[in-house]
Amino acid sequence: MTNEVSGELDIRPTVLHLFGIDTSNDIQFGTDLLSDEHDNLIVFRDGRFITEKYVYAGERCYTRTTGVEVETDRCAPLKQRAQEKLMMSDKVINGDLLRFYNNETGQMKK
Repeated sequence: MTNEVSGELDIRPTVLHLFGIDTSNDIQFGTDLLSDEHDNLIVFRDGRFITEKYVYAGERCYTRTTGVEVETDRCAPLKQRAQEKLMMSDKVINGDLLRFYNNETGQMKK
């Protein structure tokens, strides 16, 4: 196993995978660390994020391994993805969208 960037949201899908439990119908924001789908983008509520290569904080971009500040252009596409993840999370929380989720079927209620 390689070193992966991960957050708390990745624990549930990873542990359930290790137990052999299918989560393909579950709604979850984290990803299985052992999966090819794991995107190595960990986003914090204030917009900071960490990837395999970069750390973005305080409107500045740093290399993860050395901590050296680099051009913010390197983090720009990642910043957009981070903002999209936060927006999706906000919609679920603020819109109480899980009220439409059927735990038994893993589908949205009509």
